[in-house]
Amino acid sequence: MDHRELANALIELTGSLEPGQEATSDDLQLARIELARVLLSGQSLETVRTAASQSLAMVEALHRSTLQHLSDELLTCIDNLSAIALHESVDGPPTDSCMLATLRTTPLQTDFDPSLPSWARGMKITRSLGPFSGPAGIQVWVDFFHSEKLLPLVYDQNNKIRCKFLCSWHKCERYTDWFARGDDQLAHNCSTSSHAYGGV
Repeated sequence: MDHRELANALIELTGSLEPGQEATSDDLQLARIELARVLLSGQSLETVRTAASQSLAMVEALHRSTLQHLSDELLTCIDNLSAIALHESVDGPPTDSCMLATLRTTPLQTDFDPSLPSWARGMKITRSLGPFSGPAGIQVWVDFFHSEKLLPLVYDQNNKIRCKFLCSWHKCERYTDWFARGDDQLAHNCSTSSHAYGGV
């Protein structure tokens, strides 16, 4: 994603939002910064909008109208923010975790919400910003989820992944981990160690 694509995505997601009764302009700016990082980490604009798509579709015309009349100050702000986020993503160190995000238009986040994307079900919200005031006064929250990269270590006889682990990587001596599955024993030989602290 280049500079212009990132700026356009942020405009699409937040251009029609304004500070709400419980959310300040600083909160909205922080939401844009975090959303820029999320988009640069690989999450698509469509998946960020999934949970709020039905509600936002009802005010789509007003949303589009608002985007056509954004102030030069706001456009410059988002443009500068995009440039900073891109610079940060290029110069920053690689990590084994990232943030995911979704827009929400219901006051409570629950796994029973049919609009909640499947990837977010069962995940704990790391940070929620809002509510911001959207088109026609609709309330919009931006929820962020901390996501660890999962390392596939256990495969079946058809080479299909059967188990993934959350891993913290660090350099150490060669080792062998053994995993039992029925009558099979699967060995994982690594020259770089991983310390598994959880699994799904």
